[in-house]
Parts: sequence; structure tokens; C-alpha cells
Amino acid sequence: SFWVFNQKKMIYTIQANRFLHHMVRFLIGSMIEVARGKNSINQFNDMLNNNSDITAVRAPSDGLYLMKVLYE
Repeated sequence: SFWVFNQKKMIYTIQANRFLHHMVRFLIGSMIEVARGKNSINQFNDMLNNNSDITAVRAPSDGLYLMKVLYE
């Protein structure tokens, strides 16, 4: 996964073999909280590893697009 930034957009690309309900929205929202300085990188990592009391922030669904689905 990676971010691409330009003058008008922030684009996050993620690839996985499965996703949980709202998983991408929680990842995006929580990463934005880190960028805003509301949480640290260490807090984010702890949250990902279930070692934190910090609750993930869910990003709004508008602006999120499913680009491709591959079946094996």
C-alpha cells in the first residue's frame, strides 16, 4: 500500500487478498489523524496490533473507489 499526493488529491492504494468491513475506511481515517498530529505513529502501530486504547477513526465513504477485483 502507498500514498500519492498531488495538488488536489491524496490517493491511497491498497491491495490485499481480503478486507474486513470498513477496514480501509478505518485505516485511512486513522492515518489522517496521525498526519494531523492527533495521534503518533507509535499509537497508530499499537492500534494496528491491538495494544492500544485509542479507537480507530472511520473516514467518510465518499471519495473511496474500488478500482479492480481479481479472482484466482
